[in-house]
Amino acid sequence: MSDTLLLIAGFVTAYAGFALLALSVGRNWKKVSEDKAPSKWTVARVAGYGLLALALLPLLFRDEISFAILLWILGLSATAMAVAFTLAWRAHWLRPFARFVRVAGGR
Repeated sequence: MSDTLLLIAGFVTAYAGFALLALSVGRNWKKVSEDKAPSKWTVARVAGYGLLALALLPLLFRDEISFAILLWILGLSATAMAVAFTLAWRAHWLRPFARFVRVAGGR
């Protein structure tokens, strides 16, 4: 797989993880979804943290461990800011993640 695709895969995975973590906050959930907030946020939090950890994997395939961890940390900060901007200006773009939380959470 191309180095660029591996880098993009790592950043997209981190973005999805931060989006799920952001939706585990009631205020953000109300901006994205019309439904009432789920009673348990465990699914969103576990999936979010899992995706953040999983985002390191494509970067490890791309580079050696020291540079991969550096890219991962930089990617985490960039994608966290991207999710914050998405919530501020285009919160409805996160509706697929809200749908995932509803389906995986049993609602």
